[in-house]
Amino acid sequence: MAETKKLYTLADILGEPITEQEAQNLIRKETNSDEQTFQNYVNLNETYRNKLLHFIMGKNGLSITYDTVFRHVMLPGGDTKRLEHFLSIIFDQPIHINLITTFSDALREMDRNTEIYMVEQLAKEVQEKDHALAEKDNVIAEQAKLIEQLKKQLAETRSTD
Repeated sequence: MAETKKLYTLADILGEPITEQEAQNLIRKETNSDEQTFQNYVNLNETYRNKLLHFIMGKNGLSITYDTVFRHVMLPGGDTKRLEHFLSIIFDQPIHINLITTFSDALREMDRNTEIYMVEQLAKEVQEKDHALAEKDNVIAEQAKLIEQLKKQLAETRSTD
């Protein structure tokens, strides 16, 4: 007889959603029990504190696909097998992905746009630095002229004495 796999819901994996107050109490309990955990929590900016709060409440999951390494390993040019295998292990049931190419195309486009933006920012920085160097070159040239004038004046003053 074939083994029947249980279908899991997010509530099965993450637990039932809780209220914001309950989540804050859990955070308080954890951060008060360990100094390092407290320091890590204190160092989070407000955005990440809210993400943690919403995760604990069961409102949101964690965005592990933002990690560059994860994206490279799990979404290599539209090959869905790695990600399907990974998710099947997590959920202990077969997972089949149908829309991965659209998702991969969107990620590729985002990466391309990010690269274009970074190149534009670098070009802007180089242009600003070139401009600053040109200004400094002008100051140095003016100072060199002034030094030459002062040398001439000194030479003239010495020759008249």
